[in-house]
Amino acid sequence: MGKHPNKRDAAAEVVVVEQEACLQGVVVSDGLVEVCGRAVLEYSLDVLEKAGALDILVLCNEANAGAVADAVGSRGRVLEFRGCGSAGDVLRELDQRGVVKSDPFIMVSGSSACAIDGLEKVVAAHAERKKKNPEATLTVVLREGGRRAAERIRPTLKDDLVVAYEADTRRVVAWHDPDSWSTACVELPLKVLGGGAVEVRRDLVDTGVDVCSPEVLWRYSENFDYQNRRDFVANEVANLELGQRAHAYVLEGPGYAYGARLEDPRGIDAVAQDVLGGWAGPPPPIGRRPRNAIVVASFVSPTTIVGDGCEISRSVIGEDVVLGDGAKLSHAHVASGCRVGNRVHITRAILGRGVVVGDDAVVPRGCVLAHGVAPGTILAEYTRLPGPEEEEDDDIANLRATAPGGDPELERRKADLWRDDWGDDDRGEEEEEEEENPPAESWSTASNLFAKTVRDMVISGYKAGSPVDSMLMELNCYKLSENRTFLDAAPAALDAVLAIAFEPLAPGASTMALVRALKNQIDHWTPLLAKLVGDDPDDQAHSLSSLATDLAHVHAPLANPDVFRATLQLLYDADVLTDEAILEFAALNANNPLVASPQVASFLAWLEEEDEDDDEASSSAS
Repeated sequence: MGKHPNKRDAAAEVVVVEQEACLQGVVVSDGLVEVCGRAVLEYSLDVLEKAGALDILVLCNEANAGAVADAVGSRGRVLEFRGCGSAGDVLRELDQRGVVKSDPFIMVSGSSACAIDGLEKVVAAHAERKKKNPEATLTVVLREGGRRAAERIRPTLKDDLVVAYEADTRRVVAWHDPDSWSTACVELPLKVLGGGAVEVRRDLVDTGVDVCSPEVLWRYSENFDYQNRRDFVANEVANLELGQRAHAYVLEGPGYAYGARLEDPRGIDAVAQDVLGGWAGPPPPIGRRPRNAIVVASFVSPTTIVGDGCEISRSVIGEDVVLGDGAKLSHAHVASGCRVGNRVHITRAILGRGVVVGDDAVVPRGCVLAHGVAPGTILAEYTRLPGPEEEEDDDIANLRATAPGGDPELERRKADLWRDDWGDDDRGEEEEEEEENPPAESWSTASNLFAKTVRDMVISGYKAGSPVDSMLMELNCYKLSENRTFLDAAPAALDAVLAIAFEPLAPGASTMALVRALKNQIDHWTPLLAKLVGDDPDDQAHSLSSLATDLAHVHAPLANPDVFRATLQLLYDADVLTDEAILEFAALNANNPLVASPQVASFLAWLEEEDEDDDEASSSAS
């Protein structure tokens, strides 16, 4: 009898050890984008299972929870997150739930398409490194194949990543990963050059796969500025003394070692071509080869019905798709259930599930369609047709393809999202110049829609009592989704603040009442306005120009020179605007009646005196 408790204790001890040894995997899923007939999520699950992850957590938003759960099945647990505006918010919520127990665990970005053999070696190396140094909490998995790599795997996606790491330990000391293509110089702190040899590489591609310790989630919870993985890695490695240590693991050797991020339509095509070419693992089964069609280096689902005389080149055709007679597809990505009419031409475009394209329609490069196209329609390049759930107002609804045309905002962005790598190297310089500098009127409608949305977000957030920090986070997510900058949002945010200040007041309110209301709102919104306007005097002057021209016509009180002068001074006192920016604005708008008014002129003179006094003080101090 006395031996039984010991047996139970031993059994309990064994169970605890097994639970602690269970490797977990985390997939931050943002949808079910397909590559060659498989959801990208399935590739991620394959990698985690090969690495030995026994508990896989798939994180998704409430809108995709059902579809993600169907795709995951019994291979993992689906965790639904509500009200999260960014990947950083999701990871903070994940930390609060406390479901990640293993140290280390593997985290895969939702935009990552990967096929990696031997990831368990990375996990083992991370665990050994963590034992020696508790601050070594992150291992980023990279592969060769960036912009300057002499590899057969072609560059994919945004390959402007620049990484600097210590040659002996591969500790990352600098990480430059811009959210758009950039020619900016990369600055390295002198401290990183004071020790041993440092390798600076631009031939690496970020796979979106990391081996992490729980401290990574803690850091997300401590810093709400981390909205995505890019923010986290860049800031942590830059803080050499207090930041978490990140190490690089470069995939090499035998076996498949592929990884890339799907962040734009061009990325989907690039990865699909790599999969078809066998660079990302064994090529997928091609299915049947229709005798009545020309099929070149493409994936055609066995359930696809192909009409007579079709030509399919370097395209991916999903299940239950019907292609009409004489349809021609090149670099096309057609999701399941689509119907493509007779003599339709689709080039370098993406069709969502169930899209119907009428006979004789033309879908040119850059188009992303979640909606049907009427027969005979010739779409403009880079058209985006959202689904019914995305049509939030009449401006977007007007983009439905019942007539030629497209989304002018995507036309403006095409130089970023669909680059020359699509095989257009033979274009002339004049055509390239036209693409890079589209006329302003071609995207004015989208700009107005963007401004209206920003204005409505600020006003509705104020009415709902949302904290300013939360509003800034929402605006940041929205401007990223629209490929905009904070400066683009600044005039609309100023418009909203003025509306909040002035509209509750009765007509004919005194100047003192107007200024008091304005001061209250500027004090409240200072963190947001300062972030949007920025630190650059030229940018601040740009925002001021909209204040003096456009907004003065919308808000009658602002046309009062006394109120306008007070607005300038309040923004100056709140450190939203600098004296240099205000003086530059005045010089550029000298003929504006508000700027030329005595009230504003006296304030400008005072600023000039202050500026001169500061210069004299600096000279005497030196």
